Parts: sequence; C-alpha cells; structure tokens
Amino acid sequence: EIGVRLVGSEMCIRDSHEAVQADHADPSNLQLLARGRQLYAIHCASCHGATLEGQTGWQNRVPGASAPAPPLNATGLAQQRSDQEIFSIIRQGSQAIQPPSSAMPAFPHLSESDIWALVSAMKATWSR
Repeated sequence: EIGVRLVGSEMCIRDSHEAVQADHADPSNLQLLARGRQLYAIHCASCHGATLEGQTGWQNRVPGASAPAPPLNATGLAQQRSDQEIFSIIRQGSQAIQPPSSAMPAFPHLSESDIWALVSAMKATWSR
C-alpha cells in the first residue's frame, strides 16, 4: 500500500512498511510497537528467539569465541544499556561494542525509525 502525505511544504510518498516515524524509543506507541515486533520477527528472532529469550549459554563466554545471542527481554543485560547504545548496536552490530563480543551483524539498511521501533518493542517487554 502506498500513501502520500504532506510534510511542511514537501510531499512524501511512503509505503505501509515505513508508516511510523520516530526519533526515539516509545514503548507506549502502539504503531511503533507493531512495527518493531514485525521487524523483530524478520531480523532478530532467528538469533535472539521468538520471545527475546536469547540462545542457550549466552552467559558463558568462551575466550576467543563469538558469544551466543543474549536475551533481549528482562532476563538479559540489554535493559542496562541506554536507548542510544541499543540503537548503535542494532545499526553497527557487535562493532558498536569494544571489543566486539559477538557475531551480531550490522543493520545499516534499516531506517532510524525502524531501529527505534525495534528498541521500543524490546523495552515494552521489560515492564511485564
């Protein structure tokens, strides 16, 4: 589905996949959460699990080896990071953390709004 909207004096064409604009995480924004959950299922669930549970053994780091994907729910360490740190890790992958501790890929093709949607969806699970 294609939509057209007026932004200031510019006409913007957007598809239904980029319908939500965001410049920060907002776990109370239902549209942002829906988009974040959709993106999570596509890009993140294969490593971090369908319910953000992470891979088995994520706590046991082996020197010189790539760490298993950690949980992104309230049981993991993600909630100890700032929203901006989480954003950077999604955008740049494990290279955003020094030294890199996992094989997490970068997602530079995701828009800033999509990354904020992902952060919002993660954070929404932390208050449960």
